[in-house]
Amino acid sequence: MERLDKRNVKSFIIKIILSFILLLFAIYPSISTLEVKGEDKTAYIVIEHSTNRILYKYNAFQKMYPASTTKILTAITVLENCDTESVVEIPSIAVGTEGSSIYLKAGEKYKVIDLLYGLMLRSGNDSAVALANFVGGSVENFVMMMNNTAKKIGANSSNFTNPHGLHDDRHYTTAFDLAMITSHALRNDTFAKIVSSTSHEFCKEDGTKCIFYNKNKMLTSFDGANGVKTGFTKRSGRCLVSSAKRNNMQLVSVVLNEYSMWDKSKELLQNAFSNYSLCKVFEKGMIFEEKFENQLKKGKVKNDFLYPLSKTEKEKLRYQTIFTDSKRGEVGKVKAYIDNYLLFSQKLYSIDI
Repeated sequence: MERLDKRNVKSFIIKIILSFILLLFAIYPSISTLEVKGEDKTAYIVIEHSTNRILYKYNAFQKMYPASTTKILTAITVLENCDTESVVEIPSIAVGTEGSSIYLKAGEKYKVIDLLYGLMLRSGNDSAVALANFVGGSVENFVMMMNNTAKKIGANSSNFTNPHGLHDDRHYTTAFDLAMITSHALRNDTFAKIVSSTSHEFCKEDGTKCIFYNKNKMLTSFDGANGVKTGFTKRSGRCLVSSAKRNNMQLVSVVLNEYSMWDKSKELLQNAFSNYSLCKVFEKGMIFEEKFENQLKKGKVKNDFLYPLSKTEKEKLRYQTIFTDSKRGEVGKVKAYIDNYLLFSQKLYSIDI
């Protein structure tokens, strides 16, 4: 009888423990459903800016912590929803924000454009909060705007919970998503100017002169570099989003959780520039012709189409023409292939128009 009692007690204890574990998973579903990087994982990607073609990738769709590279999304969300000449009175909630800072004081007044420089050149977390509160009406509402911007761009595997990138288990992205966000942001001239600047000098509303120097060493150590943003937390590791332009080809690279982020970014960009070039697959006015039933048919394309190709790919480039019976106006179409992969197609027009 004594043995039976002990077994019942043991069984009861086991049931209590299992119930507690199940309760934990119910309260914190992210433990079992969100796979974010471990310390041994790194991720990177290189894309060509105008086409978003992926040139190199590794773990590019793995969920990772972005740290301060988050501010790329913060900046473009501000720029798309606010006049940069607007004046911001610094709220108390921005003052003393943990981490990198531009040392804002409550009640000071800054233009949005100057806070954006503080955000991107000095990685000011206080600047991120001040901008978020001003543009969104609250930080929480601005974060919703950030996530909407990300989804609009096509960054569908990301979730952002703050405007600065301080660690939160629910705040994550992928190298691919971050590259898409950056490529989109670089289409904004003001954003491109900010992130390519090595410094920014300005006067606050009270006349005080200030200067911000850019932390991004790529601007002065890699030929053609023109952006973008560094990031670091203990959980994210070292992160770097870079952009560079050579021979009219703009590249974006993202390196996440890589101790040698500067060297890795340079290596990736250099390899991409060495192995790819932006080629005119179609050139405006380019004429194509085809002999059909003893009749020579001709047509021209009206638009350029540029695409990054390797030397081997250029050698494999081929065209297929499809002519119609029309003699004027639209006379058919032409398709560009590499092997059996369709790159692009354009309409063909009469050479007389």
